[in-house]
Amino acid sequence: KIIKKKIGYLSQDVYFLNDTIINNIKLNNDYTMMEVEKVCKELNIYDFILNKTDNFNFKVGDKGVNLSGGQKQKISITRSLIHKPQIILLDEPTNSLDAEYVSFLKEYLLKVKSKNNIIIFTSHDSSMQDIADQTLTLN
Repeated sequence: KIIKKKIGYLSQDVYFLNDTIINNIKLNNDYTMMEVEKVCKELNIYDFILNKTDNFNFKVGDKGVNLSGGQKQKISITRSLIHKPQIILLDEPTNSLDAEYVSFLKEYLLKVKSKNNIIIFTSHDSSMQDIADQTLTLN
């Protein structure tokens, strides 16, 4: 359990409970509403949630059917980073995101990395190389 708290993982294939936005961010963890709101503001998704009917209590539907691909990705990123992990594993983190949010995410990850965190990611998005200390190209 201690190692689990040190790692944040974002899968390329995002999963969703047939439940609310808040429960999909918390995933049965005991985060307070204040903690969830804070990380949503940090990750620039707070406003999109407030624009949903019922805000954080908006029902995402089976497999997140009531959300766009980008919204699903942003919620998945948020739940991966809410506990401030030291090791961040990201599989195609920019999948389904618009260019503006990709730029924001890169800046955010650079800030996180500067705090001596380890970020490991796979990406077809070559612009993500800016945050890498090392790159590996597979042919």
